Amino acid sequence: MSPSAVYGYKPYTAIVTEIGIRFKRDRILIITSLVNHLLTIYWMRLIAFYGILKSES
Repeated sequence: MSPSAVYGYKPYTAIVTEIGIRFKRDRILIITSLVNHLLTIYWMRLIAFYGILKSES
């Protein structure tokens, strides 16, 4: 293989793998933030519901 071919493909694969790693990491971050958001809403509703039940009884 000629050096130009090596240097031509090397940065491309490096960029692709970096994007892939970054996307995977961001996807995990997005999923965890979404889960946290949903859990927060769920807990707030649960606490509010519990408060309503307690006040009515």
